[in-house]
Amino acid sequence: MLLRKSLVSGLTLALAAASTALAATIYVPDDYTSIQDALDAAVGGDEVVLREGVYHESGIAFHGSAAGGGVISLRGENPEDFYSVSNTIINAGYNNYVMRVYSGGPGASISGISMIHGSASGLIIRSGEVTIDHCIIRGNSGHDGGGIYCKFSEPTLRSCFIQNNHADHGGGGLYFEGTSATMIGCDVRNNSATTRGGAMDIGQNSFIDASSCLFFQNGSNGAVVRMDTYTGLTFGNCTMTDNWGAGLVSNSDYATFDVSDSIIWGNNPYNITWINASCSDIQGYGSGFGNIDENPHFVSWNGIFPVGLRRSSPCIDAGCFSSDVIDWGNWINQAYGEVNTSAGDMGAYGGSDADAFTWEWYW
Repeated sequence: MLLRKSLVSGLTLALAAASTALAATIYVPDDYTSIQDALDAAVGGDEVVLREGVYHESGIAFHGSAAGGGVISLRGENPEDFYSVSNTIINAGYNNYVMRVYSGGPGASISGISMIHGSASGLIIRSGEVTIDHCIIRGNSGHDGGGIYCKFSEPTLRSCFIQNNHADHGGGGLYFEGTSATMIGCDVRNNSATTRGGAMDIGQNSFIDASSCLFFQNGSNGAVVRMDTYTGLTFGNCTMTDNWGAGLVSNSDYATFDVSDSIIWGNNPYNITWINASCSDIQGYGSGFGNIDENPHFVSWNGIFPVGLRRSSPCIDAGCFSSDVIDWGNWINQAYGEVNTSAGDMGAYGGSDADAFTWEWYW
């Protein structure tokens, strides 16, 4: 019996080592001229890398969980270089969605790619666990989820730009249904929806945890963020400003909105009263532990990014938790500055020693 167990263990280790050794990096267009052909040829452990360029493809199927076991990743050449990501473009030409994730798993990822001009959403995530990292989702449209549509999935969206997307119905930027999603360091701006949820439409049984995210200049004929029944939304060190709609965040039965160390200011309308908030600057809502209702004194960074904080801002060092715990990596040259006490700054970007900044990566 001991010999059999030893043989089985040895065989398992050998197969695992062989699988690792056989993992390949497949380049597009070097090895395959189309992204779909490269993904179809990939097996568990493989990585598909897109060279910089414009790829005129649509309806791409991404199976992050390979049929033979293991996961597949898809990335641009340099995901942490904004200019490289901006020049690694999948253009659907308004023919279909850009890409759809059919399956995922721990380690399945898409990173460093721009997805534009989808007509049935930019990115659809319909199953499993997948990380979308350092991607640009812009100029897409769809019925629900113009930018990103998520259903029955567990995505992590990290350092993504979700901008200038439109939904005919709900969720100009993002739509969630039956989904648990984590958003870290995302920029959600200039998205729109005809009916509801210019920024986000959170459907039933969905729970969204957003940290260090910006929601800026999104709008719809309904609420900026629409929440259905049995949903949850958490903001930690987020900034929500200059959005517009018939309401800011809609309230449904059994919906919860928890906010900490965040700024919700300068929206139209601005009133929101049903949240659980702490250590935040919320216009029209100054009650509760550590909350204030004061002008945050935003500053334009290089004249194009009016959400940083002036040195005089009441939001400097006013948070409950240290706002520099989020690892933004090198893609966004964020400047918290003045995190010089046990408390961090409120909002996504914080303040600095100067009243103007240079954003190296902003486009």
